[in-house]
Amino acid sequence: MNKQIVVFIMSLFLISCGAYKKTNLSNLDIDKLFPDKKYLSAKGSDDLEANAILNAKSEIASIFESKIVSSLSSSVSTVSNSSGQNSFNREVKNDIYSLSTVKIKGLTVGKSWYDNERKKYFVIVVLDRDKTAKIWNEEIKNLDIKMSAFLDAEKKAESTVLKYIKLKKVYDLWLQKKTFETKLKIINRTPISFEDIDFKDIFNKIVSLKNSMRFFVKIENDENSKVENVLASNFSDNGYLLVKEQNKADVFVQGNFFSSNLDMKRDDNMKFVRVRLSIRILDTFDNKIFEFEENKRAGHLTFKEAENKAINKCLKSIMSKIEADL
Repeated sequence: MNKQIVVFIMSLFLISCGAYKKTNLSNLDIDKLFPDKKYLSAKGSDDLEANAILNAKSEIASIFESKIVSSLSSSVSTVSNSSGQNSFNREVKNDIYSLSTVKIKGLTVGKSWYDNERKKYFVIVVLDRDKTAKIWNEEIKNLDIKMSAFLDAEKKAESTVLKYIKLKKVYDLWLQKKTFETKLKIINRTPISFEDIDFKDIFNKIVSLKNSMRFFVKIENDENSKVENVLASNFSDNGYLLVKEQNKADVFVQGNFFSSNLDMKRDDNMKFVRVRLSIRILDTFDNKIFEFEENKRAGHLTFKEAENKAINKCLKSIMSKIEADL
């Protein structure tokens, strides 16, 4: 018999008996392949290789998430205590949890194999500590530059609301910077900051500016002030003070409301209404701070209820944009 055929048959026999298989987990010396001083690593397994990779990446992500939440909460608590404000309100919590779930870039598959006995794929995902530290410190540098620019812009801003918005941008950037600093500490690398900013004073000023602003809301073509009242209530719920006289306001919320019944000719007798709502936010110097417009359609058994649903759709969308920017 041909020698090559014999070798081929023997190979098939060994595979069928399980004597031949790819590298097993127990045979891997992970620390030698990916020394802890250089790499952060995690393993994952699944019936599918793609899922094994996702599981390993999730393992690393979980290391960061809990520590980022704890560290950012502590940082915010430290700077906000001096102002006497409760730092753990809904807005701050959302910011912290959003930053903690950011995808970790730079993860690579260091080793992948299939275990014939367990019938699973195994994967080692690694993060190069030094390469990652270089990238994250560069991010900190860019955030420092942006913070400095917004602080300069705040000093030049004419109105209370513009000053507030610039400092809120600084706050957002500061949280991002703290996130990168925490990540660097997790991988045992030193954060390098290019701008030394005492955020306690900035946080106190943000709180002071927000408490001093007075909002005046006026919506044109708004019968019985139904849109105006809901919009004003939303501002109040978000901690902004409202006044009923325009000359006492620092911020003007102006808008136009249009509603029209739609002839949909449906067999179920559902009534449909289209609502268009445009909102402008101005300061006392007539600077246009923000401008939003929404156009929504809704249906119900009556035109009145359909209109209410469409109004609520518009307001929900507009308020989410205002909350993100203001």
